[in-house]
Amino acid sequence: MNKYDASASVDKSFVYTSDVGGERWRIMKPTPDGKLKGDCEDYALTVLYYAADKSLLKFWFYLITFQAVIWHCKTINGTHHAQLWFRGRWIDNIGKTWSTKHRHKLWFPYIFPLVAYRMLTSKLPPLVANIGLVAICSIPLVLEYI
Repeated sequence: MNKYDASASVDKSFVYTSDVGGERWRIMKPTPDGKLKGDCEDYALTVLYYAADKSLLKFWFYLITFQAVIWHCKTINGTHHAQLWFRGRWIDNIGKTWSTKHRHKLWFPYIFPLVAYRMLTSKLPPLVANIGLVAICSIPLVLEYI
């Protein structure tokens, strides 16, 4: 299968559902009725997982080697959003088609360690997860003063 055909498999079953009780990052699994329910980050992660032939090893390899990056961005309406960049092309749950140009204003990339952190802490209470994220982001500042 062409790696870019992966989005069509996700799109057939995708139903946008906001996170409840805090931000959760996950690869969506079909519900009993066959739907893939999630938000923009879940969509990006799941499209990448399908592009990786549903292999977690390939999924993480693409992220670690920067062949794939989840980007934090803002939509034209100013809403925070995530989109996937994979090997020179962009996709998100709003446009649902691959493009060589991003559709939204880019803010910053969620590189491999941040994606891993977000996925690992997605089941923790939001306050605990956010304190951990602040602590991780503060490490360079602390090291500068040591």
